[in-house]
Amino acid sequence: IDVAVSDFSKMAPDVPGYKTGAAIGMRLQELDEYLEKYENSKVPTSASMYSTLISRAIGLSDCVTAILPMHDMINHSSNPNLGFTFFEDDESFKMIALEDISKDQELFLSYKDVNDSEGEWDEDKAAWLLVQWGIPSSPVEASSTSSSVALKILRDEVITQSRT
Repeated sequence: IDVAVSDFSKMAPDVPGYKTGAAIGMRLQELDEYLEKYENSKVPTSASMYSTLISRAIGLSDCVTAILPMHDMINHSSNPNLGFTFFEDDESFKMIALEDISKDQELFLSYKDVNDSEGEWDEDKAAWLLVQWGIPSSPVEASSTSSSVALKILRDEVITQSRT
């Protein structure tokens, strides 16, 4: 873990090492629980299978996590042009454009918003983004993005249109 924390600290010096270490420890604990749970079953298990599965997990709401096979095939950006919205009433989700996208333009998602509810950079979220997907972030980068605000506005518009 110490080597991983050191490597991650070089990638994202603004994320405190103890928070990166805690996120790595949580991820390893989840792996151990997964392997133990299926140890004597016919379910195939391996660390690489678990890593592949968990890289496709995305939180759609505070209480819903989904496995989306194409999720990690679209690159991450702190200024995405795509977003997901989840509708709890019918348990569906939609991928929506956050802006006009031209035919040959690359698609981007924000794997995790690293801002808190006031729009400030959140070290805990940044540590998780770093450990989960190897993506560094910083307070400067987070303060220059407004993807979470744009997604919320667009999500509200989509919900309003779908109910009329």
